[in-house]
Amino acid sequence: MDQIVSGTLSYAMGAGKAVVSTPYAYARERLAEGRGVLVTPGSTDSLADALVRLLGDPELRRMYGHRAYEHTRTMVWSAVGPSTPASSPGSPSR
Repeated sequence: MDQIVSGTLSYAMGAGKAVVSTPYAYARERLAEGRGVLVTPGSTDSLADALVRLLGDPELRRMYGHRAYEHTRTMVWSAVGPSTPASSPGSPSR
């Protein structure tokens, strides 16, 4: 549970997919408020229950996926890029 961030988690959320994860810090933050499912680390039963529930409920998958997608809109380049130094007026060209 020492993992800090996950590109895979971010990519899946940005693609509007329902995400199942163990509760490391980044996942707890990103999947809060109904944006995904956290399962008990090392528990195959917890993982299986979450997957069976999602696979059996298309509306639940859509809901998690939509919430995840909406949450990531502040992380896409069109939102982040303009605030980077390289895109600021007067920045040197690369």
